[in-house]
Amino acid sequence: MAVGTTKQIQEMVDNGATPGLIKLLRSQSKEVRSQAMWALANISADNVNFRDTILQGGAIGPLVKIMEEALSEENLKLIKEGNWLLATLCQRKPEPPYEEVKDALSIFAKVILSQTDDMILKDALWSLQCLSHGDEERIQPVLDTGVVPSLVKFLE
Repeated sequence: MAVGTTKQIQEMVDNGATPGLIKLLRSQSKEVRSQAMWALANISADNVNFRDTILQGGAIGPLVKIMEEALSEENLKLIKEGNWLLATLCQRKPEPPYEEVKDALSIFAKVILSQTDDMILKDALWSLQCLSHGDEERIQPVLDTGVVPSLVKFLE
């Protein structure tokens, strides 16, 4: 559904697909949540305007909840899809407003501390870097997560 040209995706966005997909992030069905994350990630990855539409639609809150649950259950499929969606929402220039994405910080830290899959770690590490880019107000929360010792191990 959410794979196509930018023009095709624009048509979906213009016709209200993103609010419906964001609503599906609250579904009781893990499969429905998974498909909604996949579609939203494809939309968000296309361009920053689509990313911003998804952020402004309130996707971060339910996505953080999905990721908390997936990490506690060690549900690798949901971790991969949720991490990728979060990454598409936090990366890219211009950077999204920090206030809109800051709740993803703790998720990326938990992913880095608990996962071993290279692609998952790559997305989480890159996103953590994007979230910490800037002044003290953005760096201190990263330090507060306790993830720094793990980051140092990646450098070894």
